[in-house]
Amino acid sequence: MRSSSLIAVAVILAVSLIIPLSFASSDSISESDVSLTIGGMDVDPKVSEVDISLANGGDRTLTIYVVNKSADRISVYTDSVKSADGEIRVFQTTTDPVVIDPYRSGSSKDIAPLNVEITADLYADSSPRALNLVFHVQDLDTNEFITLSIRLNVDVNSSFDQGDAFNKFFGIIPNTLDGSLGQPWFAALVTLVTLVFQDKGSKELKKMIRTVTAMFTLIVALLTVTLCIFILGSDSTTTHYFMMVSSVIYVIAGAMLSWTLYKIVVLRLIGRIEKNVDKTDSSLVPLFKMIGRLIITVAAVVIILAFFGVDLAGIMVSAGVVSLGITLGAQSVLNQFFSGIVILSTRPFKKGDFLKINGEVYIVTKVKLMYTEFTNWGKDQIVTMPNNAVASATLVNLTRGSAVARILVFVSVAYDANMTKVKEILIKAAEMHPHVIKDGSYSRPSTTMTEWLDSGVQYRLACYVDDFDDSPKYAGQLREMIFTMFKDSGIEIPYSRVQVDLLSMGQDFKETIFEEESGKGKK
Repeated sequence: MRSSSLIAVAVILAVSLIIPLSFASSDSISESDVSLTIGGMDVDPKVSEVDISLANGGDRTLTIYVVNKSADRISVYTDSVKSADGEIRVFQTTTDPVVIDPYRSGSSKDIAPLNVEITADLYADSSPRALNLVFHVQDLDTNEFITLSIRLNVDVNSSFDQGDAFNKFFGIIPNTLDGSLGQPWFAALVTLVTLVFQDKGSKELKKMIRTVTAMFTLIVALLTVTLCIFILGSDSTTTHYFMMVSSVIYVIAGAMLSWTLYKIVVLRLIGRIEKNVDKTDSSLVPLFKMIGRLIITVAAVVIILAFFGVDLAGIMVSAGVVSLGITLGAQSVLNQFFSGIVILSTRPFKKGDFLKINGEVYIVTKVKLMYTEFTNWGKDQIVTMPNNAVASATLVNLTRGSAVARILVFVSVAYDANMTKVKEILIKAAEMHPHVIKDGSYSRPSTTMTEWLDSGVQYRLACYVDDFDDSPKYAGQLREMIFTMFKDSGIEIPYSRVQVDLLSMGQDFKETIFEEESGKGKK
């Protein structure tokens, strides 16, 4: 009897111990109960990798959103970590752990940001480094711990140490030679020698040098002969005619020197712009050659005629009349030409920019001297505009310096909807979208009530996305997410309704209709 009692007591004790343990194990926190979000995308901690680019001496704050999917309160913190060489350091910006409430459907309190700062030493080398960032998660109800990790691939771009990044001939062709010739010093030596001596073998430069030398020699010779004439005491007539001829030669030599200098300074500069910038027109060089030659020739002829006492007033009047006629006849063409010069010199936009012109959005594809080519936003049409129309229009450069765009999403809800819940859903939808910027570099997503409607209240969600070209698609995705979350949360989206009631007909009216129909039948 005693043995059976002891066995019963042992069974009861074993059951009482096993049941709590089974419940505890079933309620224990696991990796699936916590998710990490970086840039709006869920990250699997086992395989996650984040690429970070830093300048030497720079820093960057990475915002990691921790989502609590469990039924318990949790706290999360990270360990500070350094690279093996100590030049890269990663640490949590706050010293206290982040506490997150249990998961509740439609609530934003089960999501919390954890900011991590990544800093690079001022003299950090230009090389990639991999650091393992560990997150410690504690279940505050059961005091259990789990750890999650994210791999950070930090690439440093140092302005002091470029490594073998510039081991290229002329900075373009990689040096793939073997042995000592494959070292950066050989690429630098070849580049230096080539650049120093390349113009000396240029036929164009040799011709220019010969022209300048000949003109200076001619000027010095004329000055020497003039000095000798004065020394010899020649008569006034001889001196006068010699000075007239010398003046003409001086003007011609000056014009040739000016033309040579013009080509060296202006034309070579334009040539370099054409090679380095994909915005200019290939007709700029011959165009400026014609303009320069015309101006220098006219100036030389006018000066020579003035030496011979020719009255230039009549010539200038005639030239003015002709110029006026040409200007009036080709006003539109000249307007396009000078507008193109202004656009190419001021560069208010570049290839690939999104411009808003007269309410339409266009993408710049090519800037010419006389016109500018665009494509429409759908990229299925090519639009050509004369440069005078472009220069006179009010332009809004939507993407100058950045492709980031601000989008607005308007929604309306019923008057009896929970305003706090509506705002939480709007913010949560923006936080969940992968292309909404949430790292603090731009204003974070915000919402506000904008208008009272006939059948509801209108709210506006404002946020920044990382690609202007796809911003309409992102706005549509946000609307779909908001619609689904409103539907799941029981928030009504009002819409216009029309109700038609059919009233029952009286007995007298029915009899009248019956008699009329019967009379028709008899007929």
